[in-house]
Amino acid sequence: MTNKITFFRFSNSKSSFDYELKEKQIDEQNTLEAHKNYLKDNPNRSYKKLNDSDLTALHKLNELKKDFKAGLSYKDQTLLDAYNIEERLLKPELNNNSVKERFHTKVLSEFNLDDLKELISQKNYNNHYESYEESKKRVSDTDLHERIEVKDMTELNELIDEMNKKGWSVKQIEGIQSGRFNVNFGDFQSGGGGYGYGFTEGIMILWEYR
Repeated sequence: MTNKITFFRFSNSKSSFDYELKEKQIDEQNTLEAHKNYLKDNPNRSYKKLNDSDLTALHKLNELKKDFKAGLSYKDQTLLDAYNIEERLLKPELNNNSVKERFHTKVLSEFNLDDLKELISQKNYNNHYESYEESKKRVSDTDLHERIEVKDMTELNELIDEMNKKGWSVKQIEGIQSGRFNVNFGDFQSGGGGYGYGFTEGIMILWEYR
């Protein structure tokens, strides 16, 4: 009686074995969660496509911002960029220095502040909504769940059928476990950290020739 061994790697094992790819997937999941939380925190707002008038107003705001910055010294430009400009328009209490107050006054001379706040809020919501949908698809396309995919089962069944036709039958199947870990000891003040995880990389098949 003749035996031989082959190794069948699951299609999702590369994402588990490739640490950089795994990190990108984890980052994408964190991004997805951040967008999801933003949408959850704004339950009274829904996605609404901006019309031409809205886009014209946003373009006008960008041009005003550009012209205002052009008249500032480098130091004042840096000061103006210390906080997100649109965030300051949504929260005027952040305008706590002369440069920001001058910019706020300039905006008030060109826009109705309530209308502009609503437009910026809707634009921000739309951006989060679109990013959420895009991120959700990317996470789905690179699923992190450690499980056997449908295509793995199809390929495995095809392999077994092919081997059976050649006179080989499955005698034993064993899962192959792998893992990744890393430790960063850091310094005395910051301490250290690390990560570690295990995953099923594939299966070992012991064949028996009939």
